Amino acid sequence: MATLEEYLVTIAFEPSMIVQNTVTCTAVLILFAERGRGRMRRPRLILEFFTLFAALMAMNGAWEGLFHRPGSYFVTHLLLTTGYVLWLGKLKKRQYVITIILFYAVETAGIVLSSIIPEVLLPDTYGALEIVLRNLVVLSTLAAAVFFRKKGILGFQNLNPVSMVYALLVGASTALLAMAYSSSRSRYDASAARFALLAFSCILVIDLVAYYMNYAVARAQEREKQLVIENYMARNDRELLQLNQQNLEDMRKIRHDIKNHFAYLEVLLREGRQGEALDYFEELRVDVLPQLAYIDCGNRTVSAVLNLETAKARAQGIALDYRCMVGPELPVRDSDLCALMTNLIDNALEAMARLGTADGTVEVGLRQKGAGLYLCVINPVDGARNPEELLSLRTTKEDDTLHGYGHKIVEGIAARYDGAVNREIREGRYIVDVVLDMACAKPGEG
Repeated sequence: MATLEEYLVTIAFEPSMIVQNTVTCTAVLILFAERGRGRMRRPRLILEFFTLFAALMAMNGAWEGLFHRPGSYFVTHLLLTTGYVLWLGKLKKRQYVITIILFYAVETAGIVLSSIIPEVLLPDTYGALEIVLRNLVVLSTLAAAVFFRKKGILGFQNLNPVSMVYALLVGASTALLAMAYSSSRSRYDASAARFALLAFSCILVIDLVAYYMNYAVARAQEREKQLVIENYMARNDRELLQLNQQNLEDMRKIRHDIKNHFAYLEVLLREGRQGEALDYFEELRVDVLPQLAYIDCGNRTVSAVLNLETAKARAQGIALDYRCMVGPELPVRDSDLCALMTNLIDNALEAMARLGTADGTVEVGLRQKGAGLYLCVINPVDGARNPEELLSLRTTKEDDTLHGYGHKIVEGIAARYDGAVNREIREGRYIVDVVLDMACAKPGEG
């Protein structure tokens, strides 16, 4: 068993090992370190780098001490990357797991190539030139890390499950082939080394293409989702314009008739016909006052959505009961807020229409508390239906694609703001709760 001194002198501080460990720790930070500004940002990155470096050296030392054989990087590098993401609290997110797997595949292929390229290009040459060439190949891993960061999938939501399976297959295959070759490379001749050079170069390209395919698919899905949101916004703008035009026409009619209403009321009161005056006033209250109603909760976007949805509900004979406590400005994109509220309220109104009740009420609650934004939409449901069927989100619409996207949009908006969506049925009511952390708003990602 190698002593600690022997390990430190012959392995830990060997120049190539230092370069390799430095590249790995730097790549991990390039890939996953939280972006930010401020005076404390750079010292924290430096501290994280040296912590990762020390952890990697300790794990490599444990490997050498236990197994007395090279190749610790196939295990320790994966453990280091996974541990760092776990420390960030992101390991449960699919996009982070895919990035870990595919970058690990790229790194292992690069490590194998760093030993093959000098062997093929500089046969029987051992010295500074061979070491420089090997380290240059290792340093190219940083370029791959920059590529992964630039074409990052970490900001995308709802990645296809097939992407995870594909990444696992590619990553596992690359790692197994790399370990198999490294453990038996001493038995191969020069022609086998040249074949291995070609093979692992192709594998490296496959790994990079696999990651880019995940990025391209995720970006296309995000763009398609954004187009659906824009379609919602355009439709809402049209409906809101029609609502405003109708309100303007109603106001013109009311203004034209208001003098007649007042004159008639005055006659009734002067003649002591208070009962008839009250009846007439009740008719005005029922017929005229709703036309004059305008919701203003202090936030322009929320008020516009509530006015629009109230008009839709009134047209269906459904009451919309709302309670809003929000500021005039929210650190949430107007398109996100509009799409979120419109989707949930529209779904509730459609459920009420299918229920066929004329006296139902859809309840909407919106509350801002600190950095949290809480939205709750409640509608009654058919008690005869299976709750599991209602919560399955299966649609009865002909255009089930758009409906499915509606739920994806809600989930995506919640994820963009590190929030959550909860759906439940309680006491004959379908309840959807959404919470957004506005302090973690990432409207520019994706």
